[in-house]
Amino acid sequence: MKLTKEMISTDIAKYVEKITYINSCIEVYDYLSASRVLYNNEMNIAPAFFGMTMSAMARTIVLESSKLFDMNSDKNIDKLLKCCENNKKMFGEELIRRELVDVDGVERVIKTSEKINLNEVIIDLRNEYDNLSATICKIKHQRDKVLAHADKKYFYDNKKMSAENPISINEFKVLMEYALKVCNLFNNMLNDGKTFRGIYANVGDIENLFDALQRNSANHN
Repeated sequence: MKLTKEMISTDIAKYVEKITYINSCIEVYDYLSASRVLYNNEMNIAPAFFGMTMSAMARTIVLESSKLFDMNSDKNIDKLLKCCENNKKMFGEELIRRELVDVDGVERVIKTSEKINLNEVIIDLRNEYDNLSATICKIKHQRDKVLAHADKKYFYDNKKMSAENPISINEFKVLMEYALKVCNLFNNMLNDGKTFRGIYANVGDIENLFDALQRNSANHN
């Protein structure tokens, strides 16, 4: 079957869907981590719930991130990059920029274009990918030894993995920023400048939960 722009666009949209989900898990994990100080009393009303939620978020972040960058996956960011690299003629060498500007008191979207050297851009993306290889390896190691399989070295003490193979939440953020950057670059050239935000989580929902716990606690004092 001949590859088409529509097929690549569909793949990109699915990658962004997964990136968005991971970013949302990261945002929720980050918010709950910060809330342990501000909302310590509220979290102690249901410590098991909040503890399990943070644990689930952490595991999901590792597992879903590993899928995006696992070289053995049928679909991954590396293969998307190779696909676009092998089909450069579909993209041209022009990026579309859209910005909201005030024109005589009326806000309008102004579209401009920017010439790029796609070969150079792909080389830069490859170099960025190489710089992320250490993080990708750590994620795969954690997935394979603890989350997907029960390695005897970590079976009785999962904390050993964190000590020997630490991964910060910021490393996941950088990884997702890169993945979204790749998707947005090629989607921009395929679809008249369209790009994706890559996040949909609403931590306001969690704030509402904490507010409800505060009110409940006040009513019982």
